[in-house]
Order: sequence, then structure tokens, then C-alpha cells
Amino acid sequence: VVEMADDPRYRSLLREGIHKMVQVILQTRVLPDRHEVDDSASQISRALNLKIPIWRDVRAQTEAEIRRGGNLETSMAVNLDLFVESPNLEKAQVLIERWRFLFDSSPDLRPRERIEDPHISLIILVRSLSSLLCTLPAHKLVQLTRELTDLPFAISYRISTDDQNQTEFDQNPQNFTFPSVSTTLGRLSVHLTFRPK
Repeated sequence: VVEMADDPRYRSLLREGIHKMVQVILQTRVLPDRHEVDDSASQISRALNLKIPIWRDVRAQTEAEIRRGGNLETSMAVNLDLFVESPNLEKAQVLIERWRFLFDSSPDLRPRERIEDPHISLIILVRSLSSLLCTLPAHKLVQLTRELTDLPFAISYRISTDDQNQTEFDQNPQNFTFPSVSTTLGRLSVHLTFRPK
């Protein structure tokens, strides 16, 4: 349990949490052949007790959207959309997963009493997210892309803060919300919406 204080280190912690979760999701969903690993970020990759390579371009895209969204100084959301692309489909892109990282800085959401260490809560969140990935329907498609060649489809992604031009699901999606992480700066929550088939 930690004392209440508007600790600016929490902003850095939350930022690294978002980066880590985006990296974990994409490294289990898309092929790594187009991504350059940033060896200088190895210390960052261990930040939440989950060592993974850091894809330089993904980190840059995520950071750009965090800054565009408000830099964790105001309420903001970063969206990570995953698509199946194939010339054999009716639509060029079919949305299969939408991950929404929502930071809410509303004063009424900030804890007024002593809170559990947000670092521990964030580690649990990242590990819970990592464990859930292989149970989702998209995991079977990912396995195919890694086991077979010349498949008639590919998995792509988009990172954005744009809520106005979002792609819609082509069937009723299912939803899952992870336990949120509270800090004196605000609350970070992760919401998943996914195509069930």
C-alpha cells in the first residue's frame, strides 16, 4: 500500500504499460518479419517483469498515438484494431479484434485513500492480457499463418486515437473488460471487443 500523492512517475508507468500490452498483442497476432527489434529498449522490455523484444516501429506508432491523444495528461484512448485481409472476402478488411486502452483522468475516479501499488496491478493486468490471447478465436488464424505458407489471407493492424472513423464489426461482437489500474493521476482500463467466429 502506498501513500496518496500525485506522483509523475505513474505517468511513465502507465505509458510503459500501454506500450507493453500493444507489443504483447501484436507479437502474438502478426508475423515478425517486417519489424525491426530495438535492442536499446531491452531494459524497457523488462519493465513489467515480462521480457519481450521491442518492435521499434510499433513502439514509435504507439508513442505517437499516446502523444496525439493527450500524453496521459488528460483522458484519452488508444485503439488497436486487428483485421483479416483477403481478396476472397466480401470486404477487403474484416475486423476481428479491437483493443481499447482508456485512460480516464476524471477527478472523481482518482482514489482518495491509500491504494495498492499500481505497479503490481499493472503487472497483473499485462500478464492477464497475455494469458487471454491464446484463448481468443483469432489465435487459430494466427496459428495457420505461422504453420502454412501461401495462405489466402493476412492479419494486419491499425493503432489510432481516432474514434470517428472506426471500422465496424460485421457480426455481433463479444466484449471483455480487464480489471482497471488506479493511480493518483487517473485510471487505466483495457477493453477488448472481438469477433466470436
